[in-house]
Amino acid sequence: MFLFEENNIQWLALLLLTIIVSIGGVSIPNRFKQLKYPRSHNNVKLVTESLARHQLAYFVYFFTWVIEAEFDPNLNYVRTLAGVFMFLSVLFYVEAQYSALGQDELIGTHHECTVSDCQQRIPLRILFRLWVTSLFFALILLSTGIFYALLIQPRTCDC
Repeated sequence: MFLFEENNIQWLALLLLTIIVSIGGVSIPNRFKQLKYPRSHNNVKLVTESLARHQLAYFVYFFTWVIEAEFDPNLNYVRTLAGVFMFLSVLFYVEAQYSALGQDELIGTHHECTVSDCQQRIPLRILFRLWVTSLFFALILLSTGIFYALLIQPRTCDC
């Protein structure tokens, strides 16, 4: 059922690339903004925002999968399921973004930052609450993306 041909590795690489580019698209502008307008606990907030925004990377991956992948003809329903995961990635993105909006308040339940370079550590229970939703969504979409990459048949020549 699962394949480890060159084509499958290429699909896994595409999945990894879309995630890396998405996280880079959040991280790079953040680093520049941090130089001009520092904010407290930037690294924690950056992880929260990256986890939230990278959910859209899965939309691109599954969309590409729907229009380009070749797979076992007995698994025609899998293409339709990819559409469901495209929808879920958008839904997860919206929910994760909404969840990230409350990060300052959640950190504020532990302590109030009075300076932009606050060095006080954030407890694990707060980090867990900040990241659990997005991590759960990411785990669902990542594992599904890997599963899809390994289902795809290598392209065959119609020569």
